[in-house]
Amino acid sequence: MTAEQKFQFLKENPLLQHLEDDTLRKLAEEGREIPLPDGKTLFREGSLEKEIYLILSGALAVIKEVKQVAILKTGETVGEMALIEAKPRSASARAVGDAVLLEFKAEAFQSLFLSDAQGLNSILKLLSARIRNDLETMIADYSRMKFFLHDIKGILIPIDQARRQALVLNTLDPGRFKDDGAAEEIEAVKTGLQKITGASENLKTLIDHFLNQTRKIHHQYVRVPQLLLPLVNRVVEDFVPHPLFRGKTIDIELKGKDREALLNEIDIRRVLNNLLINAGEATTEGGSIVVHLQPGPQSYQVSVRDNGEGIPEEIREYLLKASTTSKMEGHGLGLLSCKYIIEDLHHGRLWFESIPEGGTVFHFTLPEE
Repeated sequence: MTAEQKFQFLKENPLLQHLEDDTLRKLAEEGREIPLPDGKTLFREGSLEKEIYLILSGALAVIKEVKQVAILKTGETVGEMALIEAKPRSASARAVGDAVLLEFKAEAFQSLFLSDAQGLNSILKLLSARIRNDLETMIADYSRMKFFLHDIKGILIPIDQARRQALVLNTLDPGRFKDDGAAEEIEAVKTGLQKITGASENLKTLIDHFLNQTRKIHHQYVRVPQLLLPLVNRVVEDFVPHPLFRGKTIDIELKGKDREALLNEIDIRRVLNNLLINAGEATTEGGSIVVHLQPGPQSYQVSVRDNGEGIPEEIREYLLKASTTSKMEGHGLGLLSCKYIIEDLHHGRLWFESIPEGGTVFHFTLPEE
């Protein structure tokens, strides 16, 4: 990069816009251009260097301990805290892809900023934006943690049911193994153990996913083409024996022929778990819950309908926007988790409608293959 190109780059930087052209040209001459290959560390947390960097091209990951807290891109500044205090680096910086940086000694900047009101204001604006971004990241991480903790309860429902089925072991008499009934009891135990195994694997995957999110480890979100009907059948089979659904029916309706949709099975299970639990709690004994599947030309729509009292009108507006609930012991997190999974991770849509004759139906869509 030529001296003139460096000058133009500095002139467009928000932190330096208040400086005169002559000052910027001098600063451009002092800047040292350095390449940083993909994956190479620029500086480490706790190190004592005082250089400041401007990113000419590429991007840097900012890492605190093992957690990625930010991605800085072309035109942004790295290491600006050296302007204010002579302390060890508060985080590490590593190249994401090949990057090119412009390096300055802290002293070159201090004389331009610390005695100048506009310069100090620029630094304060930059630091304020960084703090605001850090706060938003913390809030988002905290929300995902709440979703995760809430959804563990839904994942554990099949384990609880399996435990109930496995209680038959306490009543097995070895002398009865030649009887016809013994074979059925053994089969029930096998079914229970299969549910425990499946639910445990799902729980382990969910925990791993959450831990990776908190550390900002990038893993590609996997969605594969899969038929919806078999998945819904498995989820409903897990729920039917549970006390919450005693005296209630769960019917599955398919309009037309089942098709594949792009989905992450564990996360769609979470969505179905939440919607079925809500429907089960809203439906009184003797009532019915209907899961309706409707493949379409571009998306696959799934609807879960209950025949309860419906959602109070005063909270409908906020139901998918905040932690809002009409349940005595609820937290309003289940639906926010559903919205995150469907809209953010699957690029679908989640909405609900109240039925005039009573009840509520929640709909979500998934893109087809």
